[in-house]
Amino acid sequence: MKETLYSRRSNLVVGFHGCDQSIKEQVFEHLARLAAVADLSEENRIAYDKALDRYRVNQIVEEDERRKNEEMRRKAAEEGMKEGLKEGMKAGLEKGVKKGRLEGIKEGIKEGMKEGLEKGEQKKQIEIARKMREDGISIDIIIKYTGLQSSDIENL
Repeated sequence: MKETLYSRRSNLVVGFHGCDQSIKEQVFEHLARLAAVADLSEENRIAYDKALDRYRVNQIVEEDERRKNEEMRRKAAEEGMKEGLKEGMKAGLEKGVKKGRLEGIKEGIKEGMKEGLEKGEQKKQIEIARKMREDGISIDIIIKYTGLQSSDIENL
């Protein structure tokens, strides 16, 4: 088989896969200058043009793949952020509800104790008033020392 510029060129293009873009461009610019000054046969000129076309198609394909990958990464990051935000909000809400319940329970206990103490204090005052009344102490003095209403003392 006769070796042509195209047959050597296709190996060169395959060997460029994964190389830095600037290196590829420098090589092809140099080859273009050589082709312009070289006295190529029609067959070699056709081979060169085919290789150059193949290189340009590869550039387009690589750029398209790069853009697709970039778009996929952007979408994946966006999806990840949405999912993370959703999970974070759910966890935050659950934590907030739990904290709210605990605070509600604490407040309920505090209010219950306060109310219980007040009722206990009132019962104690009523018991004292009853004993004072049994001992014959006047209602005015019982009111003075217990803070109860006269109607409450009269009903004892």
